[in-house]
Amino acid sequence: MKKSTWLALGVFALVLIAFFAVQNIESAPVEPTVPTDTPALQVLDDQDITEIDYEDMQDVTIVFKQVEPLTWTSPTDPEAQITAGYIEQLLSYFSGLNIISTLPADTPLEDVGLDAPLYTITFVMEDGSTYKLDVGGPTPMRDGYYTWIDESEIVVLPVSNIEYIPTIMYIIMTPPKATPDPDASTTVTPTP
Repeated sequence: MKKSTWLALGVFALVLIAFFAVQNIESAPVEPTVPTDTPALQVLDDQDITEIDYEDMQDVTIVFKQVEPLTWTSPTDPEAQITAGYIEQLLSYFSGLNIISTLPADTPLEDVGLDAPLYTITFVMEDGSTYKLDVGGPTPMRDGYYTWIDESEIVVLPVSNIEYIPTIMYIIMTPPKATPDPDASTTVTPTP
């Protein structure tokens, strides 16, 4: 045989030996990665809250007041029929919001859109204390919004959650109306 054939066979044998050696080496056990819990906002309970105030950049103000347990009204729209279920849904939604990240305390408000918030929502507790969220501008990646909690901590909350809150407020103010039953005396004539 030629010298180059022996050389090729030798290289092949070394590669084969190296392959089997690597297969037999026990690797160090790999610890599974455990997802870290992201901190959530304060848990809100309708039993502790007496008022919810919402105000946005367009000067829309919505106020919900608890007049007795499970009974809410709106001073900003006395005709609105606010149900305790909708209030519970709103509070549950807020309680489930997870904080994506926290910014340094010295972050300038104008850098994150909190000098003129998109909207502010304030929860007034039974003891008179408040829990306030000012929602500023979106993050550069547009995955969240800068939010100022009680004018002390700036955090980033998920974009889809924050953008849905004004919708929830409007839904509570104008719940869907039931479709009336069709009148038996009315006949519908098909159009040609």
